[in-house]
Amino acid sequence: MNEQFHVLNDAYRSLLLRTSPSKMSSHELASSMFTCVCELTLDASDGYHSQHQDQSRDLLTSSKYSPNPNGTELACLVLTLVEKINSKLTSQQLSQETSLYFKDVSTVLFQHMDFMSKLVHLACCKDRLLSHLAAKSVSSYVIFELRCFAVHTDWLQCVPVESAAIFFGGTGQSCGGSSDAFDHVMLRAVSLVVLKSLEYKIQSAGGKGVCNTIGIHGYLSALLLFLRQRGVQLKQGSHSCCWVSLVFGEQDDDMMEAAKALLLLYLHHRVSSDLEADAVCVVGGNPHCHFLFLLRNISFDHSILLDFLISTETCFLEYFVRYLKHLRDDWEGFRTVCQKIDGSDRCKLSWKISQKDDQLLDNLREELQQSLCASRGSVSTSSHSGGSVTIVDPEPAPCLQPSLCLPSGSATALASTPPLRLVDYGSSEESETEDGDLPSGLTQDRLHSDSVVHTHNSHSFDRTVMCLTELRVVVTRLQRRSLFPYNATSLLKLLTQIEAKRCCSQR
Repeated sequence: MNEQFHVLNDAYRSLLLRTSPSKMSSHELASSMFTCVCELTLDASDGYHSQHQDQSRDLLTSSKYSPNPNGTELACLVLTLVEKINSKLTSQQLSQETSLYFKDVSTVLFQHMDFMSKLVHLACCKDRLLSHLAAKSVSSYVIFELRCFAVHTDWLQCVPVESAAIFFGGTGQSCGGSSDAFDHVMLRAVSLVVLKSLEYKIQSAGGKGVCNTIGIHGYLSALLLFLRQRGVQLKQGSHSCCWVSLVFGEQDDDMMEAAKALLLLYLHHRVSSDLEADAVCVVGGNPHCHFLFLLRNISFDHSILLDFLISTETCFLEYFVRYLKHLRDDWEGFRTVCQKIDGSDRCKLSWKISQKDDQLLDNLREELQQSLCASRGSVSTSSHSGGSVTIVDPEPAPCLQPSLCLPSGSATALASTPPLRLVDYGSSEESETEDGDLPSGLTQDRLHSDSVVHTHNSHSFDRTVMCLTELRVVVTRLQRRSLFPYNATSLLKLLTQIEAKRCCSQR
């Protein structure tokens, strides 16, 4: 016992002098520290804990020790030493050689000897001094891990995720669930942890350009690989940046947090390096793509954006303002993204048209016949599976094309129907017409866009600008009547600048 005391005392004095002990290796010091704490926990639990140890961890965990009157004092010294080691490593006050020595001690303790479980056990004991010191040791180690970014590179592969999971962490599966389903809750949580950790890393790095761009891209690539391995599959020809909508589509608050973190990562590294849009899109980190996919998911409805702005449940306002500034400064980049995504949509549509499926065409013809039967009232009866089925007796139908099939006159009625909105902001008697606040060119674009059926072939660039313009009109009207919950002057200024960019680009 006296020998262990001298070992620990020598290590503590060396740490205060910012040197490493010369009489023992880091593994020997870690073993001695673990032995002292292990003796105390075994005595405190009457050997119960030893029956549940992982015997393959270390021989020390399988040994039983006799009661020792000095065990508490030695354990307190060990806990104090652990807390001091973590504090010194976190503050980076040690020389490189000394730092490597005590980092090795910490690694052996917490990764090879399962020292954390011992600390948790002591933190729950009745001895208030031991409990306090154990809690301080745990806290100091967690802070050291966070601030030094000492995260294992393969930790993603250890996350428990199963397909068709219905409980957090994949602890249960739904009956008859789809084999291609995935655990949305766990994947959202893991993705958000990675993104927020990267955001914290660049914000606390002490300056722009400190973090390596390739390193950040490596983390994003690893995250995308993890998502694909866990069931998040992008459709053929899909853009890599759509993973944000796939993973976070069911939770608006998480999606806004993820989009904001990705935007900050992009802006940070765009300043410190010459990033190309194609390289960013490969790892799914282009903020223009994220915003465009967000608008597509809400069908370019400005009223939903207004709901996000008013809501206090998401960080959409902070994200939206940051993105509008980026859009203003990188207008041509956004135009290029819209052109590429629209071109990709046309390629996917051509690919779908080229695929022949006779059964699908037969089903479509049958549905078309039934709809025409209801509209014309001209019917005939044919035998099908032993029963009578009422079907239409149509004229010879032309070759069925993969387009929207509507009865005669339906297209006109659909075009004349005003677009659906979540909130009727023009229902007030004092409401002005929206078009009165729109620029003349945009008013004509809106009239044209309301007269056609919206498809994926529509121009994303024009629809985005129109959506932002309509949002600006509504926010202006609400603020003018003191109905907006906060001062939106800065937001309106940004939206106006976006409209000015559009007008300048048309000249």
